[in-house]
Amino acid sequence: MGLAIVAHAGQWEAVLLLSSVRLFPLMGTVFGFVHSDVATKIEQTRDLVESKEGQHYLTFKTMMEFETSNDLVHRKDPRSGSVLLLRLHRALEFIVEFLKEANEASDDASMSSMGRGSYEKTLSKHHGWIVRNTVKLAMLTLPQKKDLFRRITYEDDETMATLRAKGTEIIVSIHSIYERCQALYVKFDLHGIP
Repeated sequence: MGLAIVAHAGQWEAVLLLSSVRLFPLMGTVFGFVHSDVATKIEQTRDLVESKEGQHYLTFKTMMEFETSNDLVHRKDPRSGSVLLLRLHRALEFIVEFLKEANEASDDASMSSMGRGSYEKTLSKHHGWIVRNTVKLAMLTLPQKKDLFRRITYEDDETMATLRAKGTEIIVSIHSIYERCQALYVKFDLHGIP
């Protein structure tokens, strides 16, 4: 499940579109805990969209307006859509950084050093010592770039060629989504929530 940006009434807004998150399981079984955590947060977000206040959760903007004006954004409250999606938003930053490095690397490059570097630049600042070191150990299990790309494309040569040809374009699109969401988190002063 994921997020997307769509045009609505002449403006770009982040809309909560629930689709499958596939990257983490493809990175190896050690990343199953990440996939499980992401899936749980997305399910909780889906529950908000389907709740009696669901109309307030159709876009990031309406969600943040509703939650901030009704004092529903609490650091420890797992039911806050803004907090749930902030965690996913931060994971998206890691994915963008990781894909940038992978896109520029040779096919035989070790993804573990790229993963560690991307993690240090993005998510590590939000994690405590135990999580940081667990993630660093998990990064050691990442496959080489060519093997990860085979998994992502299900070993389909045509899909692999498209991924290679459009890698930069894909990364720019994902980064654009991240930046638009980040601007909303800053606008509503929610970006600093731990």
